[in-house]
Amino acid sequence: MAMLAVSVLFTACDKDDDDDDDTGVTPTTRSINLNIVPVIGDVPVALGTEYTLNGAQVEFSFLKFYISELALKNDADETLADNDGKVLLADTEGTSYVIGSTQDEHFHLLELSVGLNDDLNDNDPTIAEEPLNDPQMHWGWNPDAGYKFVRMEGMIDGAMFQYHAATDALFRSGMMVDAHSISVDDADDSIDLSLEVDLNHVFMGMSLEAGMKHGNVPFNRSMMDNFGSGMPFDLRSN
Repeated sequence: MAMLAVSVLFTACDKDDDDDDDTGVTPTTRSINLNIVPVIGDVPVALGTEYTLNGAQVEFSFLKFYISELALKNDADETLADNDGKVLLADTEGTSYVIGSTQDEHFHLLELSVGLNDDLNDNDPTIAEEPLNDPQMHWGWNPDAGYKFVRMEGMIDGAMFQYHAATDALFRSGMMVDAHSISVDDADDSIDLSLEVDLNHVFMGMSLEAGMKHGNVPFNRSMMDNFGSGMPFDLRSN
């Protein structure tokens, strides 16, 4: 089983000396909401809409991928929220996940993986919890093949394409996304975050191809390596 661990280094943040407030005021506990948004540049992707991507005209009819091993951390490398260890399924619907709660108002990074580790990939979708119960994201005709970590379908320059990245070898782990720019408003009851995933970076250096790219094939390996670089991800406050 092959696994790629990628680390993106960040400059340690400088915190003000007065961060440790001794006013006696109890910090507010806020829920952390995370919305995963596939984008092309700064434009959210919608199904049935044509975009220019890597010089090709692309229209998506299906776009979903799994995010796992999620952990929002502070400067002390303490995990503030991890969605209770559960998997998230990203799509174009703008689904927001409550991944935890915290009294912290400053964040360091968001750790994540794309796909499922070998234990999760062995789940039976007919009895698994949401979102691992989605039959559209599993090789139903070949259960031993596990899940489709990334599934994209549609048209490229008028021709059909299917990109189904799967098998344990394509799991990409250890990505780190800078969270220093996240701001917390004292008036808000929640911390609302968007994890933007730019398809320009997902397909960086690749020629988009029509046809069926299923499983552990060179095209899908390149796509997953680009995910694994961490470059497609940008965390922002809503």
